[in-house]
Amino acid sequence: MKKLLELGALLARLPAVDYQPARARHLTGFVTDIVNVFFLVGLLALCRGSLAIAEPVQQITLGNGVVSLQVTPDIGGRVLGVSLTDRQNLLRVGTEELARGVPEVKADDRAYSYFGHIVWNGPQSDWWKFQTVNPQRRAQKAQWPPDPFNVLARNEIVAHTAESLVLQSPPSALTGLAMRKVFRLPAKHKNSVELMVDAQNAQPEGSVAWDLWFNTRVSAASKVLVPVASEQQVRVQQPFYPKQQDPIAYTVAEGTLVLNQLAATAPSRKRVGKLFITPDAPWMASFSQGQVLLIQYPSVPSADIHPEHSLVELYMDFDGDDFAAGLIEMEVHSAYRELAPGTTLTSRERWTVLPYTGQMTPAAMRAFVDAALQTLPAL
Repeated sequence: MKKLLELGALLARLPAVDYQPARARHLTGFVTDIVNVFFLVGLLALCRGSLAIAEPVQQITLGNGVVSLQVTPDIGGRVLGVSLTDRQNLLRVGTEELARGVPEVKADDRAYSYFGHIVWNGPQSDWWKFQTVNPQRRAQKAQWPPDPFNVLARNEIVAHTAESLVLQSPPSALTGLAMRKVFRLPAKHKNSVELMVDAQNAQPEGSVAWDLWFNTRVSAASKVLVPVASEQQVRVQQPFYPKQQDPIAYTVAEGTLVLNQLAATAPSRKRVGKLFITPDAPWMASFSQGQVLLIQYPSVPSADIHPEHSLVELYMDFDGDDFAAGLIEMEVHSAYRELAPGTTLTSRERWTVLPYTGQMTPAAMRAFVDAALQTLPAL
């Protein structure tokens, strides 16, 4: 930008061009065009690096006439949308962040708000613990942001059809893992989407220990349900900054945990927090915009989950009473495993999207999910 300003000042000092007769103007115009071309080339060369334009985020749509899924191989191989065909997106996506394009992958402390669905690796306390690309972050025992080599890297498109997509990530310099992701619309269950992830220790030597952490973001205006019989199955993480933040609200009744939309105690405050849940059955659901997103996942014994986490986690964050602009993270952890070089950890989810016109009460929503589950096999 400094070079552009200097160039502009130089041009402003050039003398004005005197009027010329028509015969001379033709030749002068031709020469001027050539000068303009070289000027533009030089201008681009000067500002390259100062005003670099990011590539737009590529989006691939899978569809079968019943459900629609939008996936990008950029920014970590991320899901950006899911819905019934021609209906509103059920995922919370950072549209402003997406509009800025594909970022450069750097091992720094910048966090990006693309949201959608992404797969992390747990535990969170180990994200920056073993890497060598940023010693300062390791020394700080940083727990945020997530692995940039995972959540920002461009994935290779391995295979693509109208109803399936296979992506391969490069190895992460933080975790040592390379992930293959498969997104598929199964022929038998037209309302469903299958998501499968294989994480391989891509290091030539040395074991690593991680889990697979599925993170699906929806609007904080959504009604989210998890099958829970008792408060004893829920551990609450309180706000980190209680002077500015209120805890999130939820209820457990008749075998169902429901996140509640309760405005913060003042417009300038936030409600933020997390629930660590041991569910009674391997599913959770989000009701929004006349649709239901039903997520099924493999059941994992508590002993196989890293003690820092739980099988299901719900994170909620919104300002004042602006639920629509806030988010809920519907998170699922796989078993925590040590992986020798070349070995793989696998997990998956099934999403089923259905229309819903019933009452938005816990009992009515739970009855709808129970009926839907009768038609779907367990994972």
